Amino acid sequence: MSVEEALQELLELASRVCAAPMAAVSLVDADQQWFRAQRGFDADGGPLSRSLCALPVTDVGAVAVADTLADPRTLHCDLVVGEPRVRSYVGAPLLDDHGSAIGTLCVLDTVPRALQPWQVAMLEVLARQVMTHLHPAPVLEERDDVENELHDARRTLSYLETHDALTGLLNRTALTDLIDGLADANAAGTVSSAFLHIDIDEFAQINDVYGHAAGDRVLVTIGDRLHLGARGDDAVARLGGDAFAVLVPNASSMGPETLARRLLQAVAMPIEFGELHLHVTASIGIARWRVDLPSADGVLRAAAGALHDAKLLGGNNIATAEGHRDGMRRRADAQRFVRHIIDEKAMCIHFQPVWSVSSGRLVGHEALLRWRDVERFNISPADFVGVAEEIGMIGHITEFTVREACRLAARRRSSGADAMVSVNMSAMQIERDEVMLVTARALNDYGLDPDVLVFEVTESAKLAQSPAGIETLREMHNMGLRLALDDVGTGAATLGLLRSVPFDVLKIDGSFAPEGGDVDREVLRSMVTLGHSLGMDVVAEAVEEPMVLDQLREVGCDFAQGFLLGHPTPGELVFDPISASPTHPLIAALHPQH
Repeated sequence: MSVEEALQELLELASRVCAAPMAAVSLVDADQQWFRAQRGFDADGGPLSRSLCALPVTDVGAVAVADTLADPRTLHCDLVVGEPRVRSYVGAPLLDDHGSAIGTLCVLDTVPRALQPWQVAMLEVLARQVMTHLHPAPVLEERDDVENELHDARRTLSYLETHDALTGLLNRTALTDLIDGLADANAAGTVSSAFLHIDIDEFAQINDVYGHAAGDRVLVTIGDRLHLGARGDDAVARLGGDAFAVLVPNASSMGPETLARRLLQAVAMPIEFGELHLHVTASIGIARWRVDLPSADGVLRAAAGALHDAKLLGGNNIATAEGHRDGMRRRADAQRFVRHIIDEKAMCIHFQPVWSVSSGRLVGHEALLRWRDVERFNISPADFVGVAEEIGMIGHITEFTVREACRLAARRRSSGADAMVSVNMSAMQIERDEVMLVTARALNDYGLDPDVLVFEVTESAKLAQSPAGIETLREMHNMGLRLALDDVGTGAATLGLLRSVPFDVLKIDGSFAPEGGDVDREVLRSMVTLGHSLGMDVVAEAVEEPMVLDQLREVGCDFAQGFLLGHPTPGELVFDPISASPTHPLIAALHPQH
């Protein structure tokens, strides 16, 4: 092998060891620096005073610069200010027989990053090997020592190609090869493999609060616990970051769900770091081998989808690829159904009456989205709206519900009755610009004043943190529309929204009245008092029992709605003469003396 070939082989090893795109053998004299061999870039030498390689030569030791633009020693260097614009540099000196540095073996990158100590040490080993080709050792024993070091370096590199440097577990490459190696056995039915994708919940907070040393301790400890918790023939790996995996070659004798639960318990045990006891949890996605997942890539993606579902459950949970696949199919079916209902104009509105608790007078209606379900697809109105948001069709629902509400209000006004109608709005509907234009156009078309409409928004963190949504609500209020904060008591954003938005109505969620049980009068009274103190009317929802109605009257609640007082019905049925009669059974429920 020629010297040039040997140097190129060593540069390739240096690049692989340090995961760097560029490497070079650099030589120096008293004033100049030049490149004896290069890999990944092409540059000329220059004055030693403007060379990165001056650092290890001057220090006669390895030098690592994680960010050249943050280190005053390297800001002026030619390869930093010019091409290839080096941002990170590590160099090991080339030492002659007298211990003097005649150049460097260096690796370079165009992005800032720091190497691990073992990578720097490996670079020094490779630098000694470079010297055997540039300046052959006179003593055979010395050459043998260098050859042994190179052999050890290659063996270490071979290990690192299949193992994670921090935890000592298998890495993604090795695990992928194992999964692919089991494909034939799984296809033949000889084994039934399973794959567990494990991710630490909220791991970034560990690094942010306690530092990366604590994060590394957590990763190493979790890796050890997974290894101890797995069976003897299971393969445990770190996929990268805070993601781990367990490959169960034959899951028939022990369900992977059982193993996953055991691993979650092991992960949740406190981790000691100095005087701290860190508490972490994990989420696990499980994928079993199946015919449509013949490769490692397919298995990994299936498990990642299941892991996502486990995260959505709040963490410290388990989900399966089968459940994820069913969910994806259900999601696709729901999207198709919603698109069909909207395209075919099969939506309709049912109106639920709202009554005055004190007078028993019908004061308005709430517009509730429904549809003519010719396909009998099981989906709730809230999910229907959510799917419409996903597929970009929420604007159709907004326009339809607002116009139908205005249509009912116009009909009630023409009959001389109270015309107020409330419309439910999601955070996304509120955030969209066209909601104001749609509302203004509908009010104008039906000749209505804005105060006949009440826009109900559910308390939610999303809306509370949406400047655009809050601004739209303020504009609606300025326009004369009335605003209601819906489902109070179920979310976590009530106070923030009440501070930001001038609501007119506060709607108490039906959960305040447990089925068959007595309400907590003090809790109910406090919510009513809160609404009144802020100048709002208070509406109680989901009233289903006469005794609840009595308690609402006692605490001063203004309005009520629920199955006891009227089910949602199509708009054309609202004007049945009996509905307006003072002798209607609903009035009797409100005022027994009638």
